Amino acid sequence: KEALFSVNNNGHTCAHAAAWGGNLDVVKIIHEVCGAEIFMIKDNWNNLPAIGAAYEQHEEVLEYLGGIGACPDTLPIGGVPFFIDEA
Repeated sequence: KEALFSVNNNGHTCAHAAAWGGNLDVVKIIHEVCGAEIFMIKDNWNNLPAIGAAYEQHEEVLEYLGGIGACPDTLPIGGVPFFIDEA
């Protein structure tokens, strides 16, 4: 389980890769093993895995992430992939 929380040089976890790739089966397995918290980890650009799913228009993944509370309600399908960190 701990290995699934590992990040690469960009701050991406396996959850980022699965969501960006639109692989719903893998997203579900990651959720079963790690819970929803892994989908709330932001990468080096402050992006959640759901951002990639929205950018790539993976609606089924977004619906699933929304159902587990890991997708912002305001995230547009096919929208801008990066949030601007105004802090």
